[in-house]
Amino acid sequence: MLALIGKGVRFPPGQWLLVADGTVEPWIAEELVHDLFPALRGMASFALLLTDFDVFEFERARESA
Repeated sequence: MLALIGKGVRFPPGQWLLVADGTVEPWIAEELVHDLFPALRGMASFALLLTDFDVFEFERARESA
């Protein structure tokens, strides 16, 4: 799972690796991840977490999976 997390939004529990700061456009960050980890291309799912509510929904979905 790869998540694009908005500035000031809390991180969900777990280990996270920062690959870009808030000045990078989301589609550029996605390409950066594919360039850094080519084995993930086409295999990883993405989540866009721009608010704390997005994080709450993300956590709920992970718990029910």
